[in-house]
Amino acid sequence: MARMPPRHTAESFWRLADRPSVGCWNWRGYIHRTGYGQLRFQGRQTKAHVTAYELTVGPVPSGLELDHLCRNRACVNPAHLEPVTHTENVRRAFALKTACRNGHPYEDNLIIDTCSGARRCRTCRNGQSQRRKWQSRDRHGFLRGEAQPRAKLNDNAVREIRASSESTAALARRFEVSWPVIGAVRNGKTWRHVI
Repeated sequence: MARMPPRHTAESFWRLADRPSVGCWNWRGYIHRTGYGQLRFQGRQTKAHVTAYELTVGPVPSGLELDHLCRNRACVNPAHLEPVTHTENVRRAFALKTACRNGHPYEDNLIIDTCSGARRCRTCRNGQSQRRKWQSRDRHGFLRGEAQPRAKLNDNAVREIRASSESTAALARRFEVSWPVIGAVRNGKTWRHVI
């Protein structure tokens, strides 16, 4: 990655852009993890495509943002940039996606979250829930139950604790764990995957 100089001028800005006669003008300077070029221009941190637009066309109209018509976030070609509302920019981005990241087509397979508006693939979601039932990891990726190397209990011990009428203190002594561990097992706060 190129290191950002403290300050760019219009001349030094264009030196960091590949400008072929046709197609995208890719930014060769610093690229943020989101894929957009960034730089420090006239004392402020800005995105490279916004600076290119301002240098060639003029300021971005208030309330609008620049949409890459070419869908290449590193492109700084002003002919590929169009000022649109945020809603329109998001709509255009989603309109291009016809399948989920695993390749399942969205038609007849789409679930739209009513709260966030996020689109989800029904096939992927069903597969995740099936795998999650039998995995040895919880939803955050941590090992659970007997798969946890420091576990003092196992599935059979948990079933025995839940079925037992012994006192919490007696069970804690018998299984060599603290009484809050026994309480959490009995109340279903831990070892939830054991039925």
